[in-house]
Amino acid sequence: ELKRRLPSDVANNLMTGPSIEKSIAPLRSFVAEPMRYGRLFLAGDAAHIVPPTGARGLNSAASDIYYLYHAMLDHYKAMDSSNSWPTVNVARDGSIWALYVDAGTLQCSTDATGSTTCDPVNNVLKLYHSTNHGVTRTISDITPMPGRYRYGSISISPDGKRLGVGIYYRPDNNSAWHVYGAVWSPGSKPALTSIDPTNPVAPPENEAPADLMGSWFNPDGTLGVIWTRVVLGVPGVVTVNRDIYYARSTSTKSR
Repeated sequence: ELKRRLPSDVANNLMTGPSIEKSIAPLRSFVAEPMRYGRLFLAGDAAHIVPPTGARGLNSAASDIYYLYHAMLDHYKAMDSSNSWPTVNVARDGSIWALYVDAGTLQCSTDATGSTTCDPVNNVLKLYHSTNHGVTRTISDITPMPGRYRYGSISISPDGKRLGVGIYYRPDNNSAWHVYGAVWSPGSKPALTSIDPTNPVAPPENEAPADLMGSWFNPDGTLGVIWTRVVLGVPGVVTVNRDIYYARSTSTKSR
């Protein structure tokens, strides 16, 4: 075959020999879930490995950095302290789902030095969905009720027909933070349920814990949520100790 493709003068001088090794290159695909743990983010091949025949590795990596770059810009924007890191998951069909906590109404103040800071009065939940590896996407406002939201974690059921979330929520800045969860169908809004209503995760003076929040679908179709809760500290000053908690829904139905 090689001689047939080469010019005749080159092919006639080509030296051949017996094949000493034959093997089949193992090809595999892998997607890490989740792609974020606290302040650690996975991107490119560290997050998803695809066979070279798919010609998607570089495009997917570039898409990861595009979204992470814009998320970091929003997170560290001096006039807006409301943003949480986006949480991203890839469905079995290759589509990308991302949940992003953004600012709603901001309350700004300027101190004696002329420095202006803005803090949110409320937040909105934005759901991103892409079926072509991030080239284009749809954006939906899925905020179920007014208030403050922080550090949501999105998950996808194995059949791709249901979405799940664990998130911190409080109705206003004078209320304590609690952990909420929901299972819902794409195209609708989640109906959040308080997972541990008697135990706030943080007092009103504090922001919600930023070290751990995760959700996933269990093999039986129920939703699992893991989070942290402040158990020792001085409100508004310092947190000394946080514990880790886990809960699982008792139903597989969307609510």
